[in-house]
Amino acid sequence: MSCRFYAMKQILEDDNDGVLVYVAPTKALVNQIAAEVHARFSKSYTTPGKSVWAIHTRDYRINNPAGCQILITVPHILQIMLLAPANATTWSPRVKRIIFDEVHCIGQAEDGLIWEQLLLLAPCPIIALSATIGNPSKFRDWLEITQKVNGLELKMIEHKTRYSDLRKYVYRPPEKFLFNGLSSGPQLAPLGLDASPSMAFIHPIASLIDRSRGMPDDLTLEPRDCLMLWKSMCKHSTAQFPVDECLDPTTALPGIIRKADVIEWESQLKRLLRDWINNSCSPFDKVVQELSQSISDHERLLFQVSSGELAPTDEPQPIHEESILQTTLPLICSLHEQGALPALFFNYDRSTCEKICEHLLTQLKMSEELWKATNPVWKRKLAKFEEWTKAQEKQKRTRVGEPGKWKGRKRRGNDDGDYGDDEDESLSKTERARSRASTESSVFGSFDPDAPVTGFHFADTAKLTDSEFEEYATQLRHRDVPEKMIAALRRGIGVHHAGLNRKYRQVCEILFRKRYLRVVIATGTLALGINMPCKTVVFSGDSVFLTALGFRQAAGRAGRRGFDFLGNVVFQNISLTKVCRLLSSKLPDLNGHFPLTTSLVLRLLILLHESKGAPYALKALNSILSCPRIYLGGEESKHTVLHHLRFSIEYLRRNWLLNEQGAPLNFSGTVSHLYYTGNSAFAFHALLSEGCFHDLCQNIQYQPKETLQSLVLVLSHLFGRYNLRPSILESWKYRDKSTSIVILPPLPDSAARILESHNQKTLAIYSAYVTTFINQHIKEEDCTLPLTGMKCGGDKPATDVSSLIRFLPRTKVTSSFAALSGHRDKWNNITELCGRIRSGVWLEQSVTPHLQIFSDKEGSAPLNAYLYDFYKHRNVHALVNENMIRSGDLWYLLNDFSLVLATIVTSLENFMKLSPGMDPGLVDAMGSDDISECESDEMILDECDDPPQSVDLPLHPKPAAHETVIVSRKPKQTEVVENWDDDLSSGNDNETDTSGETDKNIEDMRNENPQVAGQGSNVSEAFLENEGLLQVLRAFRMLQEDFNSKFRSIWA
Repeated sequence: MSCRFYAMKQILEDDNDGVLVYVAPTKALVNQIAAEVHARFSKSYTTPGKSVWAIHTRDYRINNPAGCQILITVPHILQIMLLAPANATTWSPRVKRIIFDEVHCIGQAEDGLIWEQLLLLAPCPIIALSATIGNPSKFRDWLEITQKVNGLELKMIEHKTRYSDLRKYVYRPPEKFLFNGLSSGPQLAPLGLDASPSMAFIHPIASLIDRSRGMPDDLTLEPRDCLMLWKSMCKHSTAQFPVDECLDPTTALPGIIRKADVIEWESQLKRLLRDWINNSCSPFDKVVQELSQSISDHERLLFQVSSGELAPTDEPQPIHEESILQTTLPLICSLHEQGALPALFFNYDRSTCEKICEHLLTQLKMSEELWKATNPVWKRKLAKFEEWTKAQEKQKRTRVGEPGKWKGRKRRGNDDGDYGDDEDESLSKTERARSRASTESSVFGSFDPDAPVTGFHFADTAKLTDSEFEEYATQLRHRDVPEKMIAALRRGIGVHHAGLNRKYRQVCEILFRKRYLRVVIATGTLALGINMPCKTVVFSGDSVFLTALGFRQAAGRAGRRGFDFLGNVVFQNISLTKVCRLLSSKLPDLNGHFPLTTSLVLRLLILLHESKGAPYALKALNSILSCPRIYLGGEESKHTVLHHLRFSIEYLRRNWLLNEQGAPLNFSGTVSHLYYTGNSAFAFHALLSEGCFHDLCQNIQYQPKETLQSLVLVLSHLFGRYNLRPSILESWKYRDKSTSIVILPPLPDSAARILESHNQKTLAIYSAYVTTFINQHIKEEDCTLPLTGMKCGGDKPATDVSSLIRFLPRTKVTSSFAALSGHRDKWNNITELCGRIRSGVWLEQSVTPHLQIFSDKEGSAPLNAYLYDFYKHRNVHALVNENMIRSGDLWYLLNDFSLVLATIVTSLENFMKLSPGMDPGLVDAMGSDDISECESDEMILDECDDPPQSVDLPLHPKPAAHETVIVSRKPKQTEVVENWDDDLSSGNDNETDTSGETDKNIEDMRNENPQVAGQGSNVSEAFLENEGLLQVLRAFRMLQEDFNSKFRSIWA
């Protein structure tokens, strides 16, 4: 996409102050874009601290984000920067362009809200890029509204074709397989995999097995597919359903065929095919049946030999057709025989990815050892190498044992006893040259008997020297990457998922781009726009995460422009029904979210107040209030957003987070920093401000174990909440003995009462909101069905029909259809209010600041106790098998909780003013695993005198201050606020005892600021006296250190 680089070029040429922000959904894509920018652009600056580009993610950064002109980042970080009051007058007004790559991520359930808020907050023109939007016209209309508010015009450019076609295959493994090394491979790789007996070609039209679903607009046909389709349609055409002669390729295509001609022919064929699909009497089913014969007629091979022919003494191993581990090596061998490597294998389970890699490595090693033990050529070569080694050692001993020749001469040498040119000065120059040439020309000079033997690895050794690979391996060993992972890389096999070491992932990406790695097993981390060109994409195993959108994203990695004319897509161990559904499914429409959450309102008001009404802050506020979510419509729905804003502010005021002028109060900073936890942040604030944590933590010095367990129990009810599925409850009931706590115990009574009171206050506020909105803006009757729009009921009121029947008064807020069941304008909780509200009012339960409380009462949905059980027992096996947490998700869940603890500790320290010189608006934190990687990078940096510089491999990025856990106690003077608080430390995990230092700062805080909460606070006085807040901070610090140590010990 050259438009993005053109925009970057314009920014760099205009001046030295303008900034372009490139937003990417994944860190892998961030690294790739940074490498491309570094390769394309260079510029000299006279001002220190300026740079062309910078990377800024949650766990690392390269260059100064505030001093660059092209910032490559992820959505969460950009939102933090745009909402930071310190940036409202310095950095944010300098932003001239924002590029949103893979903008379809706005439709995601988790991070989609952040994307939508960023599109509304953008203070400048935007460039939105995506290849997988199901409703581009509707999405464009919504973006036009948001851009018009800022006086900008939006245009859409649509490309409907791709450079290289994709050919799809279903892999059928052999019944038996023998691996005796890889074959030499073809000299000239054929197009496609049709010559492989294990591959069954699937025609795109053959996937349309359900004609009621129609044909997706983005279903593409390559020229061969069009010819096959035309022949089949001609064969089954009838008088009622003829095929026009103009579709004959001899007539439709010119003598010299261009791709544009084929595309036009394809569109005409598809137009006729759609007519056949819509008519049940057409011969469409016969066409599909004929085009499906390549799959139905395909038979499974009896046996497959990776190289050569099957010898009488060979014993092929049986292959289980449903086993991913057993079928992967035969599949790779088939791809290698057709010249279809490198290949990306997509499996959406992290543990399965690692198992596939480990199984491949084991198979290659075992086969190599067997070959070495039986191959006479290898034995002779190894014997000659041993003889050569002994001769070399004997020659060195002879030289060292003749000191007379060295008398009076200065010997130069290395630690290995090699004295180079001075090895024997009694010889003539000719003799010495002949001796050196003999040594260097020996085939054993570079021979390594432990290196992988050709044929038993997938690496392309011509793309990388041994010394270059060893440099990468050394970097990985410094970061404690397991040796088996490095050994797999040496054999050309890589693994890529978010749970792996950051350095390993970067090395894996680089080696794959260099074409050294030819097999990479990955989750969806490499599916989003990553420029990792490969010939083949393999979908290895089915998953609920393998959707139509995910399929199109991942399949797009095959046959990249400029590398291949044709890309291969292979389905391994996926049912034919699922394959057809993936090929024939339409891309999902982008449906947005309600952008105005209560936490965003709080952050916007903090931005407005702390920046003293900066023009950017006013512009951002007006922009985000300009339009509701995508599917709400246009200007007519603006009142919904404004009313929601009004009552969100009322909620914040009643909870003493804002004063009457809209200025932040008390723990507003803590709540805003926990924005990513949603409504849990407000529940945490309710417990904190009402003194619940004060009561829990008052005995932290005398009963630390019991106190921390109680603290984890309460936090488990707030963060990382997962309701237990009925199947889990059933298996738990019938289990004889459980080693895990499956059902989360109820909240302490005091905490439950506080949250119940908070929920009732929230219900009162938002029920008043909808009542007021209906009285002022809703005049229509609520008598139409939501989907069909059909009107129900008569035209007259019921009282006019009969005066003898007694009728209940009409409801105003509750839907008339819900009122038929006896529900009135009274609600017990937010769930009832949101579920029974009439049409025309938008009130989403997800953006209403309440939290459902689990109790022992019948009907309450029990919560999964995985966090509480992990803290008590550290039994990961039990969490997977009894709590039924997916092994691929467990690391993420625990790391997210570590991030929550880090944010709480940091924000409490800021509230107590224990960290002078820090901008609260830029506070962020890292999870335990992220901190560990940054600490590892710092340690390696300290050990290296001259660390190598690399754009693709950020070896030692200094962690940003807003990504730290514990702030520094020594205030430093920062020259500019854009330094992102470099005065902060990199974490408290290495600190053994900070209590003395903390107490000193606490005493200073008491002397300088006796009124902690500030004026206008309604926080309970009992909470702030007797060092209650200090005890809470001590307890959370202890919990953070204890939890992180347990987390690290499991994933060491």
